[in-house]
Amino acid sequence: KIGYFEVIVFLILTFLFYNFTFTIQTDIQLHAQFIKDYADGNKPFQVNFLYYFLVYSLTFFSSESPALLLMSVYVLTIATFFKYYLVKLTFLNITNKNSIQASVFASMLLFCFSIPFFYYVLDYFYLLNFPPNIWHNSTTIFVMPFVFSLFYISVNQLQQHKNSNLLLICILIIINAVSKPSFLFVYLIAYPLMLLMTYPILTKKFWINIAPLAIAMILIVIEYLFIYQSTEVSTNSSIEIDFFRFYNNWGKGYTNISLLVMAIISSLLFPMVVILKNKQFLKQKILQTVLLFTTIAILISITLTETGLRENDGNFLWQSFMCVFLLYFSCIYLLLKEITKLGSSKKFFLEFTVFSIHFISGILYLINIFINKNYA
Repeated sequence: KIGYFEVIVFLILTFLFYNFTFTIQTDIQLHAQFIKDYADGNKPFQVNFLYYFLVYSLTFFSSESPALLLMSVYVLTIATFFKYYLVKLTFLNITNKNSIQASVFASMLLFCFSIPFFYYVLDYFYLLNFPPNIWHNSTTIFVMPFVFSLFYISVNQLQQHKNSNLLLICILIIINAVSKPSFLFVYLIAYPLMLLMTYPILTKKFWINIAPLAIAMILIVIEYLFIYQSTEVSTNSSIEIDFFRFYNNWGKGYTNISLLVMAIISSLLFPMVVILKNKQFLKQKILQTVLLFTTIAILISITLTETGLRENDGNFLWQSFMCVFLLYFSCIYLLLKEITKLGSSKKFFLEFTVFSIHFISGILYLINIFINKNYA
């Protein structure tokens, strides 16, 4: 049930998103302008329309910027709170209904961030890293509860096939596609591989479970055609294979490999410590799945790029942030499961110390945003 802790979390999120919307320059204002341009007839509606349409409809179809911005605050607050609450519910299921434990770790996950190694080298807190949370891009923030739900239900389907899950997976695929399809780029590659590792290719279960991916493929192709084959965009932007383009643009002369290694250590130190200290976790389907997802997500981010007007938008980075959050969640999930079984957390002191460092890094990142009025 919703308690005082949830109220506090909700108020903190409201405070943060109010400032990220009205006092600090982020993508939230840009996305509100997209809605205003559509309402005024200056631009077509976005292909990944769900966030924009929801904000627009909740303002009773207003084209006034203050109304759109204020509604953006509420939509993003509710979406992030929803992500927190879904994570809490999964933790409750494995901790014998330990509400305090579930609430604390679910809320800490909201604020975890990359350790700021780049800050002392390149003066970046966020750029070039793979943080588990971001605060500046509204569509990424909005889609995260649906990304989490699709991942968690898919893992459950790998562990225990249920026909009833197939419809839910289809619905979540559609919601992801019309909100922000970044996670589906990974899902389309990784999930079939996990199905192959779980069910023989000639079995009925394999083909039943792979069927929903056809929906994802069709939706992504449609979105690609709308975005890159339209008159406005096709002459100015395209997708190319160009290794480390984003690193070349922002790396200030450092070698790409050194930057990538630093990014992986600063962003993934907690999962690395958990796996190295608890190799038995690698037998768990949830960790196998999320490691494959995260690996593919990072490979996409350093391989594919957009050219032209969208070159510096970083649109092939979003899936890496989503998957790293899922990786953090999965590690905490397995640790809490083990603690419940053992009745003690002493064995995992190092793991939770590193997790706390990532949490503190997230708080420092928020302070840095407020001080410098810049999320980079």
